[in-house]
Amino acid sequence: MLKEFIDCGTALVAVLEGEIDQRTAACVRSKIDVEFELSGKRDLVLDLTDVSFMDSAGIGLIIGRWKNVNSIGGKTAVAGCGQKLKKIIELGGVGRLMGLYPDYRSAVKEFMK
Repeated sequence: MLKEFIDCGTALVAVLEGEIDQRTAACVRSKIDVEFELSGKRDLVLDLTDVSFMDSAGIGLIIGRWKNVNSIGGKTAVAGCGQKLKKIIELGGVGRLMGLYPDYRSAVKEFMK
């Protein structure tokens, strides 16, 4: 589920928590898309620090947000994924599309370079 949004300069950070699966992904996707558009930001960080489980619907959520942000020339990153989630994300090919960072601050710092 979606916990909160954090405004970080040119980036919007979406902090997720709990399980991201077929049941929750559509709602989370919609909330992120609406907030991102309203924010006027260019970059997006998905913070997964408090996510306990993710399936292929979560991978789809991440890749879909990357496509949207990429279409406007922005950058997308994933932050805070533990070993279990990192393995799922890497198997889903997310690491080839965007950076994986230990925390959202590291991702935002990289965007500013």
